[in-house]
Amino acid sequence: MRRILLLILAISLSAGWLISCGSSGSKVGPPQSQKTQFLFLQDAGNYLFTPMVGKFTSAGSGTVFTAYSVVDASTNQPITGQFFSIVLSPDGTKAAIDLYGGIDGNNDQMDIYVVNADGSLNPVALTNDVYDDLMPQFSPDGRKIVFASLRPVPGSTSGEWQWQIALVNTDGSGVEQILPIPMGIDYQMAPTFSPDGTMIATQATGTIDGVPFSGILVTNLNGTNAIALTNPLFSDTCDYCQDQMPSFSPDGRKIAFSRENYTQSPSVSDIYIMNADGTNVTKLTDGVGINSDPLLLNVAGMGQTIVFNSNRDNLSITSGAGFDLYSIGTDGTGLTRLTNNTLFDGMSEWWYNGPGSGTAARSNIRSDSHRPPHRDHPPIHRFRW
Repeated sequence: MRRILLLILAISLSAGWLISCGSSGSKVGPPQSQKTQFLFLQDAGNYLFTPMVGKFTSAGSGTVFTAYSVVDASTNQPITGQFFSIVLSPDGTKAAIDLYGGIDGNNDQMDIYVVNADGSLNPVALTNDVYDDLMPQFSPDGRKIVFASLRPVPGSTSGEWQWQIALVNTDGSGVEQILPIPMGIDYQMAPTFSPDGTMIATQATGTIDGVPFSGILVTNLNGTNAIALTNPLFSDTCDYCQDQMPSFSPDGRKIAFSRENYTQSPSVSDIYIMNADGTNVTKLTDGVGINSDPLLLNVAGMGQTIVFNSNRDNLSITSGAGFDLYSIGTDGTGLTRLTNNTLFDGMSEWWYNGPGSGTAARSNIRSDSHRPPHRDHPPIHRFRW
């Protein structure tokens, strides 16, 4: 298939946004490493996305945020592909991606790759099977990748499938490890390592001790000792909610996540934070629009800061273009819009609406469904990094 390269003119992203120092609250615990940049996706049209670098830079009395596209080192053109998500390695040299169609655009599945973050050519395929593999995250030492994989339910005779959690080595060596499914859990997604590398947090649904569950779950690295940290189902404040997308703070003491409230029409999603043991659950955003995909960073000059994507300022836009990036302090102060353009900006494709979408709802994958992403359209892009 002919290779397509799209030049993305992100004019509004070329200008920096000044963020006041200290607006994100004080740091917790001992000094942590300062992370000044991360990766996100920008809509390039027709289910293609361009990897973008978001960067915080200290400037005078504040911090400036800028964003720019990752370019192919061999062509100096922005890279595009049918990505679902993207994440930067701890040392900033690698990126983990989930790509539909494969490098040659001839696969009917999502697979995990590790690539050089500078846009040079060196993709390493970590998966290549009949399953859809999504949402990769690096271990703290960068040696392993954890991800969600849509696979047959073990022992099922009725053809049921579920999202499970898997581990692979970042360099592609060794054997893929599928973690055991905790008792009563129907599916797990959006896995992430704790900063000390001993635990994995996921969003999960199922039944625990006879009680319906749809919250944040943590397990040991081998999938044992599952502990439910949240369960918003049928609570005093929400008849039907689901907790999603956990993200540990750099010091491991906090977990940020989003909570989707299905009892409202249309549903809304807010950013929450809690202690890593599940106590002191605190809502940070105000119930306006979809606020999702939190990434908890320790930004130089700002302290602990949550970056997330939201359509809160574009509620009238029913396409994916309504989503921009925002930041907020872990105490709920300093809400700041980071990007402002007519393109979808997001940490993943979770809330993206493709061409012809009519409402602001996920078009490719829902956690309460077993339908794999992208099944409504074929691979359309020969990818090269």
